Amino acid sequence: MGITSVLTKENVKKKDTDIDVQESDLNVLITSASRVIAPLWPISTFAARNPWMGLENQSFDQVAGWLKNTRDVDIYPSASIIRSAKNKGEIDEDFVEMGLQRWLDSHSFNIPRDVAERFCHAGLKLDPLPSDLLSSHKLEKLVNECSGLDHIENVFMQPISSYIENQDGERLVNILDHHVIKWCKLYLDDSQAGWTMPNREEGFYRAWQHLIQYDPALSKKQRERLKGWPQEAHLALQEALVALEIPESEIQAYLEGHLLSLPGWAGMMLWRSQQSSHEHALLTDYLAVRISMEWALIKPYLPIHNERFENKISIAPLIAAWIHWGGLTLEKWPQMSADEQNEYLSFAYSFDEKLRRKLWLEAWEQTYTDRLSQKIISKQRETNGKKSALAQLAFCIDVRSEPFRRQLEKEGPFETIGIAGFFGVPIATCELGSKHSHASLPVIQKPQNTIKEFADEDVLEKYNQRMQAVHSLSHTFKKMKQNVLTSLLLPELSGPWLSLQMVARSFVPRKTDRFIRNLRETWLRKPDTKLSLHHEYDTEAEIPVGFTEEEKVNHARQALKMMGLTENFAPLVVICGHGSQSINNPYAAALDCGACGGAAGGFNARVLAALCNLSEVREALLTEGIKIPEDTVFAAAEHNTTVDELHWLYVPELSKAAQEAFERIEAVMPKVRHNVNS
Repeated sequence: MGITSVLTKENVKKKDTDIDVQESDLNVLITSASRVIAPLWPISTFAARNPWMGLENQSFDQVAGWLKNTRDVDIYPSASIIRSAKNKGEIDEDFVEMGLQRWLDSHSFNIPRDVAERFCHAGLKLDPLPSDLLSSHKLEKLVNECSGLDHIENVFMQPISSYIENQDGERLVNILDHHVIKWCKLYLDDSQAGWTMPNREEGFYRAWQHLIQYDPALSKKQRERLKGWPQEAHLALQEALVALEIPESEIQAYLEGHLLSLPGWAGMMLWRSQQSSHEHALLTDYLAVRISMEWALIKPYLPIHNERFENKISIAPLIAAWIHWGGLTLEKWPQMSADEQNEYLSFAYSFDEKLRRKLWLEAWEQTYTDRLSQKIISKQRETNGKKSALAQLAFCIDVRSEPFRRQLEKEGPFETIGIAGFFGVPIATCELGSKHSHASLPVIQKPQNTIKEFADEDVLEKYNQRMQAVHSLSHTFKKMKQNVLTSLLLPELSGPWLSLQMVARSFVPRKTDRFIRNLRETWLRKPDTKLSLHHEYDTEAEIPVGFTEEEKVNHARQALKMMGLTENFAPLVVICGHGSQSINNPYAAALDCGACGGAAGGFNARVLAALCNLSEVREALLTEGIKIPEDTVFAAAEHNTTVDELHWLYVPELSKAAQEAFERIEAVMPKVRHNVNS
């Protein structure tokens, strides 16, 4: 069923059976429109995602054109960047010529090939058209007389509010964004605020509708416009689209424009809508709130003339391009037939600046690929026959580990290896003293096993008491901040200590942070712990605790193969997760391991190292041709990418050769850290 019948005021009031069908049509459009945003995880499990992941089925060129048309975002390198790369010898022009010939062969134009090639070669110099030619009266006269490429279309790719300014010269879309952010913050609060959003349990749209009549940021007239607005989100969205007179064929593009206005907030709504059936329509709620408020803000400016949205093809630069690059003259152009003019204009329109820069970019990439391949082959020849490494260290492929790896390799016979930071171990981790577990793997996957950290009962009870004391102090401080009366007393109690802490952290941040961290660790005195690697029967656990014998071998085999480490083992193999340290940073998870769902990767590193040290795992791997020498020991560490320090997490009993490697790493670590930070 088409959406046309939905978008009429008459049908909005039809019986419930029709509304259900209409709602499904609208849901299809919203689902299609959501391709322009990416689900955004909560900041506690921050994970980097490609913002255009929903467009992966399209080519790079298609997405580049769409971004330019909708958001005025240009993802191709500029002409100046291309010229700079060319001058540095980073682009082999033979690849540019090959790309041009492929493009000419794939298109059919009624233009002589030599004429087309001459035009293209001149255009590929990326020189701008002369301004005096573009502004000449003769060119203007030719444009007025030319009837080619008469193409006009109305495109609602941006919110209508982005075209309107208020009396103060501020675009209404900016005011709209301000309001939407305010309501999103209220709804998305995750038990952090002392007072939660009223009626939040009814959903975003319903909660907003209950409160909007009391919003002092809106004028009385704006609030009155939303009085009596539909109770259901999809009906409100339909009514707003009708009131804004958005054509049927452009509804999806219009919804995309609104989602792209605040892609972060919309992405949070999209993620939540995918997590539970209770909030499955959250994106509909979001669009209903946003577009309803847009209508309330711009109603005095309606109707809006369509000229604002018309996209016309300017033929002046196309004619100028043929004159400047193609060898035509202002006198010769009028002598051409209308069909011939249209053919030449179509060719110039197709061979636009975006295409020219695309050819240069592809040639640049091909040049880099070829040269990198040659370097890799040459490097492999150089390393053949070299002495084996004293230690092998596997780091996350995160770029923050790269400088540390390079410096470490310079300081001794060490080999570093790259692998995803969860090391192929799909687990949920439950740290010592905690009753809760968190996933420690890429956010798009689900954990298959829970690994618990445990200690002897006699020391665990005392440790839990000390942890409880710390948590109670933190909880009391938070409650005092949020209480009306105690918040007046809190500054008097905490002011001196917090002021001293602020001054110390401002002038000697590293020493202060190290002192506070050591003070906490000294107080907690975390005991030596073990991991629940072996399978346990736990009826309360949602997923199995520990690994089966088969899973142990599978995870170890898979990780070693991903690292390319199935032979020539060094005496010491260090599995290095990575994490960070932050003070008062809500985005701290963004600095930890993205492959671990915004958590540090040390726990996963320790699990893999422990698995690879198990005798039963080594025996099983040996039957598959992976022989780990008896004197090879696996250890685990964590790279703190904030200060570039390596903290040892798990160092079992070492062989003589492994002990030598361990001491060598410890000896060079101060120099490595200094070189990375210098």
